[in-house]
Amino acid sequence: MPREMISSSNHGTNDHPAPLVQVAWGRETYVQVGVCYDDRPRVDGSGHVPKSEASDEIDSMRVTIPEGLWSDLNRDGINRLIRVLRKARDQAYGVDA
Repeated sequence: MPREMISSSNHGTNDHPAPLVQVAWGRETYVQVGVCYDDRPRVDGSGHVPKSEASDEIDSMRVTIPEGLWSDLNRDGINRLIRVLRKARDQAYGVDA
């Protein structure tokens, strides 16, 4: 099942992991959207994961489903979510040029 991970702008720390959104899907099934915690280890207290480590972690996370809140969406639900996210983005940051 393909999965994409969208990291929070809040990078978190070892004690307080950052939230992230994951989207997973398969053929002829629902799309799953989840809010989880990015509990990958941090280095030097900066809150950032080095790119090489992040790539390895992302690959290993593709075969596991992290604990979090998950929702199954059908096509209509996905279309509504896209409309709502676009509206929120445009009202918060302005319309794209």
